[in-house]
Amino acid sequence: VNYFYHYDLIEILNTTDREINLKDYYLTDKWDGSNRYYFPDAVLAPGEYFVVLCSGDPSLGEKHAPFGLTPGDTVYLAKHGTYIDVLPIPADLQYDESYGRSGNVPVYLAEPTPGKANTDGSISGIASPTADIAPGLYDNAVTVTLNSTGTIYYTTSGARPTTSSAVYTSPITIDD
Repeated sequence: VNYFYHYDLIEILNTTDREINLKDYYLTDKWDGSNRYYFPDAVLAPGEYFVVLCSGDPSLGEKHAPFGLTPGDTVYLAKHGTYIDVLPIPADLQYDESYGRSGNVPVYLAEPTPGKANTDGSISGIASPTADIAPGLYDNAVTVTLNSTGTIYYTTSGARPTTSSAVYTSPITIDD
């Protein structure tokens, strides 16, 4: 069974030129160090990866963390109570998107690559579109003008837009 596509995951890479025993390290999603995932007594060779599944259910096995991840969370790597590394997860990260590092730079990744080097990525996600009127309830029809640096797909039904949805090209009048 390939669990990688059912759970969020955290991948650790040994970037040093020596082996590292993971037994003294832990991951947490809480600054106070609670919710800890303790690594097993395993040696990570130089260039080797270790993948932890954030299922929230450690009873599923030694590679399952007791927490899940959501956009806006932060992941902490610690050893003996000292934080070694911190990675904030962007609040705008969407379902099925991947975020990590390329070298030392945090990037949005083109695709997840568990157990392998990260692939192409971008330093920032595409900014959310902005509208020229405030969100709210209106008694009369309104015309909305949107601005964005990318293509805007939209629906007027309240459904989440996809690349098959209408493409924004001019102001939209909403009367219902």
